[in-house]
Amino acid sequence: MSPLDKNTEVWNNMFDWIERRNASRKYPNETVVTWILGYANTHKSLPHEERKVLDVGCGWCQSISVFSNEGFTYYGVDVTGVAFPTREELTGIGCSDNVYLSTSNPPKLDYPDNYFSHAFSTEALHLNPDKEAMTAIIAEVYRVLKSGGRFMATLMTPDYWYMPLGTAEYVSEETIEVLPNHVEENRIGAQYFVFKDEAHIESYFSEFSKVWIGKESRVFGEYPEKTLHHWIVSVEK
Repeated sequence: MSPLDKNTEVWNNMFDWIERRNASRKYPNETVVTWILGYANTHKSLPHEERKVLDVGCGWCQSISVFSNEGFTYYGVDVTGVAFPTREELTGIGCSDNVYLSTSNPPKLDYPDNYFSHAFSTEALHLNPDKEAMTAIIAEVYRVLKSGGRFMATLMTPDYWYMPLGTAEYVSEETIEVLPNHVEENRIGAQYFVFKDEAHIESYFSEFSKVWIGKESRVFGEYPEKTLHHWIVSVEK
């Protein structure tokens, strides 16, 4: 089994485990809200029919309402549909129209060239665990974006909480693997891509015309030892 296939299996199990305990996080991602309402609000000048956003690794699709309120047609894609909201749930939040959810095998994106005005990915792109997979998914995002289209991603940093707590180790220069001592047993064996610094990020996103890089840190729930450190990358085609 390839590392990418292993990650697909792990993520299927994770979503199934979380959904069965009714513990999914369904509030909008704050970083996405800031991005679409601030840094990427060029959508205001687009006709509604041209406002199409792709959520790569959409999971629970918790940001649907943000884009719906901004007049977007929302497309979500993930390796599993376990966590997708039902049509009834979408109706309940006023987002039953113009929402399209599907599964696919990464890093392939089954959409036409130059189709989306915007795309984003939170806590997902690092599941493409090696150079080949990461290069491929970034190229796919570039392909499906229109000229001038924007993409935002949160990417794992070297000080992501797995590493300080010793629950993952490097198996290559760019890849970590989750160890058996990790507190969430469903993640054991998963491999994640880690961007070392800004120059490392820029080398992978060099095809884009503009690249902005920032960083965020936030505590995971009520557990201060689980600090999520992310690169925030916003690019324009």
